[in-house]
Amino acid sequence: MGLFFSKSDALDFTVLPSDHIEGPLGLGFPEDDSLNQVEKDTLIPALCMQHVRKNYCAEPWAALADCSGKWHWASLALCRRQFDTAMNCNKRYLSDPDFREQMTKRYLELRAIYRSTGLEPKY
Repeated sequence: MGLFFSKSDALDFTVLPSDHIEGPLGLGFPEDDSLNQVEKDTLIPALCMQHVRKNYCAEPWAALADCSGKWHWASLALCRRQFDTAMNCNKRYLSDPDFREQMTKRYLELRAIYRSTGLEPKY
């Protein structure tokens, strides 16, 4: 049993491919501003969505959560107005290229902190 689960044969999973591990902690250089496809397509939009829901559209999303909590399964039909309001608020910010650029800069700042300290910063 130890043959299959020995630590010396375990795979190491890293953020970057092993031939690209650089920087002070092996997490990449903090001052690097290049973005890979996963960061562009997944991480930055997720950061944008989180920022919008928490800071700009908190009230419509809270109203939708209250309505959904009150009506449970019937909320699909009864809370449509609150859902549309929350989604329109999101679309207003997420379709703005200046907001996207601002969030990209914020992501690069957070990534630089992570790469220099090894600690994941609080959003």
